[in-house]
Amino acid sequence: MRRFLLVLLLGASSLLVAILVEPGGWRRPWSPFSLLCLSLYLVFLAGLLFSVVRYRRHTAAIQNAWLAVLASTLCLVVVDAVANRLKDMNRYARTEPDPVVHHRLRPGTTTLQSEDFLATLDVNRLGLRGREPEVPKQRGVRRLLMLGDSFTLGEGVSDTQAFPALLETSLAARLPVAVEVLNAGVDSYAPILSYLDLRENLLRLDPDAIVLSLDLSDLLQEQYYRSLARFGSAGEIEAVPNPRLRGRIADWVDDWIKTNLYFVRFAYLEVRRRLDPEEGMEAVIQRRNGDLLAYTLAGDTVDRSGQWRDLFDSVSRIHALCRGKSIPFILAVYPWGHQVNDREWRPGRSYWMPADAVASDKVFETIRRECVDRGIPLIDTVPAFRSHHGDEPLYFSHDMHFTPAGHRVMSGALLAPLVEILLADPRFRPPVSQGAS
Repeated sequence: MRRFLLVLLLGASSLLVAILVEPGGWRRPWSPFSLLCLSLYLVFLAGLLFSVVRYRRHTAAIQNAWLAVLASTLCLVVVDAVANRLKDMNRYARTEPDPVVHHRLRPGTTTLQSEDFLATLDVNRLGLRGREPEVPKQRGVRRLLMLGDSFTLGEGVSDTQAFPALLETSLAARLPVAVEVLNAGVDSYAPILSYLDLRENLLRLDPDAIVLSLDLSDLLQEQYYRSLARFGSAGEIEAVPNPRLRGRIADWVDDWIKTNLYFVRFAYLEVRRRLDPEEGMEAVIQRRNGDLLAYTLAGDTVDRSGQWRDLFDSVSRIHALCRGKSIPFILAVYPWGHQVNDREWRPGRSYWMPADAVASDKVFETIRRECVDRGIPLIDTVPAFRSHHGDEPLYFSHDMHFTPAGHRVMSGALLAPLVEILLADPRFRPPVSQGAS
């Protein structure tokens, strides 16, 4: 036992040194949560050191104490891991860290699962949902590229039920040219990531028109990604590197706890939320965070002007990039369930806002005004959602995303204005036949 404790002490000491000397180690600004973790780890090391030094004098007591600690820890981890497998059945789109666009969809087939849905997500080698497009595209084919987050991706529905796929079918019947709609939605994206993805990866697909679907979570998520962004000397956005690519041990431990444990994960996240300012910023890319939608409610008094300025800076960069390539660009906006009526997205909304919360239309007024001021074409689908009459809900009960019916409404609301915009572009009109001279 003494030899085992000595090996454990050396290993734990080496791990502490590795954590302190890794990138951003001892020079990092230590949050109260980090200091708490460090203190607990030092207590653990002190207990090991005491046990090794005093082992011969208190052999039986030290052996019994450490056997109890190790057995209890092992039992807790096993029980918690089993509980995680049994209780946490939610499965969402899988992503992987990226040095430029923070994260990308992982190619392959994933089963999307929650208390609300069970669906299959197919991601091709290019990181797009659905079939893999030909590169270069076929002659005569026109491509519409849909940018956005998990609403565009279609979290919770099958590939063919997501509104980009529905829109492809509808456009084929309304346009005089062959058209493909590529779904470039990525879970938890914001305009800054869509801009980088378009500039670095998606333009090579030769799109003929681009639609960015603006999500209400984007306002705060944009702030988080900008806090990670690397800017050039002229103010150009160079990249938003994912912190997980730093290879830090603390990040690995954090990911392991969030992925494999259940009860411990909830306690860990709650303590971190209260003590770690960085967690408050990073939490805006998590699915349940009331701060994300606070600005959509009546009574919000926070000055959001800087947040809106940053958000539309990225939208304007996409617009300018498209204009430089002579590609039509359209911004689309849609509501969340609490902004449609009192029936949608219940009881899910209770995790995000007070029970007596009242939605405000100020957010949509701001978006409309910004688009007018910046000359950005806007398709506002909010009226279509509010005027919809049907028995099938448009949003899931717990999850915030569109149901298949919601995707149909979104596709239908986009169709007519999009056809009008596209037909104004010569590429979407049939070629003029050459008559005999």
